[in-house]
Amino acid sequence: MVAQVYQKNIAIVGMMVFGIAASDLYERARTASNGSFNVILAAREMVLSPRFCMAVVVSPILLNSVYATVGANPTKLSDFLLAFQNGFFWKSIFGTISHGQGVQAPEGNSGANR
Repeated sequence: MVAQVYQKNIAIVGMMVFGIAASDLYERARTASNGSFNVILAAREMVLSPRFCMAVVVSPILLNSVYATVGANPTKLSDFLLAFQNGFFWKSIFGTISHGQGVQAPEGNSGANR
């Protein structure tokens, strides 16, 4: 039973990393200048790129949001698709966090006047 939970958690991490890789490959294909796109060459470049390494470093932040949503025991296909989606959109999530555009308290409700 415990081994199955660990396997599912590893699968969640794998789906998130797969989402990160799919996002990077999508961007490379979209910006290909000459119309031809070599997936194998792009995948090799992706793994060695700083952007991919940064995404892998940021992934624990994303993983925390997935775990908060699905709990410790992911069971449904939607749980794994959520992990893939969070991996795919890692850049927009990280951009919001790193530029301080996260959720802000409403004005006049900051608690400073207590």
